[in-house]
Amino acid sequence: MNKSDSAFVDEFTAFGMGIGLPRSAARVLGFLHVCEPDLQSYVQIQDTLALSTGSVSIATKMLEDMQLVERVHLSGDKRHYYRLIPNGFVRATKRRLETFGMGRDLALRGLKDHPNDGRLVMLERLYGFLDTELKGVARKLDEL
Repeated sequence: MNKSDSAFVDEFTAFGMGIGLPRSAARVLGFLHVCEPDLQSYVQIQDTLALSTGSVSIATKMLEDMQLVERVHLSGDKRHYYRLIPNGFVRATKRRLETFGMGRDLALRGLKDHPNDGRLVMLERLYGFLDTELKGVARKLDEL
């Protein structure tokens, strides 16, 4: 990995950790954004990023579960390869935006039994506001 790509991976790692990813998952995700070719074996990821086998295993599993990375099998090759899922970040962002409506619904259910609970009132107001305001953003993501 060249110096520029290494710096990108380091910056992406800080970004990824800032949005809640573990360090190793953020490093793998950053690397998969700049690696050539875009398809990398488990060992290539491990060696390039100097991560342990366990760290790569946990990171790739997490990123697969988040639908950001996919495992690819090449005919005649027993190794596992990984690459970014096209538009994975767009879909993940849209899923995250949709959780605001679910949060509001949950708060409303809680308010049925606890109508004067200020915590639930605030939760419903917050998620209701976010759900209303961000629905248009979620629709526009489909255009990317």
